[in-house]
Amino acid sequence: MAMAAGHAQLGMVVAQPEAQAPAKMYVGMVKSYNPQKGWGHIECDETMRLYGKDIFILGSKAGPNISLAKGSHICFCVTQGTKGPEAANVQLVEGTAARHSGTIKSWNPVKGWGHIESEETQQMYGKDIFLMRSALAGGQCRKGDSVTFLVVQGDKGPEASDVHMVPGGETLGDGTVSKNPGHGMGQRQTFRGLVKKYNAERGWGFIACPETFAMYGWDVYV
Repeated sequence: MAMAAGHAQLGMVVAQPEAQAPAKMYVGMVKSYNPQKGWGHIECDETMRLYGKDIFILGSKAGPNISLAKGSHICFCVTQGTKGPEAANVQLVEGTAARHSGTIKSWNPVKGWGHIESEETQQMYGKDIFLMRSALAGGQCRKGDSVTFLVVQGDKGPEASDVHMVPGGETLGDGTVSKNPGHGMGQRQTFRGLVKKYNAERGWGFIACPETFAMYGWDVYV
């Protein structure tokens, strides 16, 4: 009996676990994004048909060194979060729309909006391009910063989308960008100030500093 049992065990076939299929990737565009709270929504026709709504996205689910902004073109997969489907494994992809180069002409850090000046878009639209914080990767800029951006039609006319800083860049008259060692991310200056206001629940506030107020005319957003 023992020998028969042994032969029976030898004849058994052990089922091997099936290899997990890679998650399906989708391509979409960041429809809205709050850089302070680090979340937003993705617009994608394919996932809209599947789930009936835009896909929630957390900035923490993006790949390393990726800054998201309204208008960013991305690829992503979908997982089930605590409140429904959400994006994961988010990566930037090159959009088909033409990008423009320009300079931050004005920026209000309190209200979160400003304007970009660009000779190329000036010829196209006859005015500076409106910029909202939600369209700015990282959510922060200053007057004179060089940027690249897309243009979309907003409620009140053309506005900037998917705006990215050009570290150490200077926008030239022909719309190209050259390196400027005296400006940009490579040159940082340290200031001392006092936290004038801070909302712990929302994670933002303002710093009062006489030196930066003389430079920018505003308390510094933090």
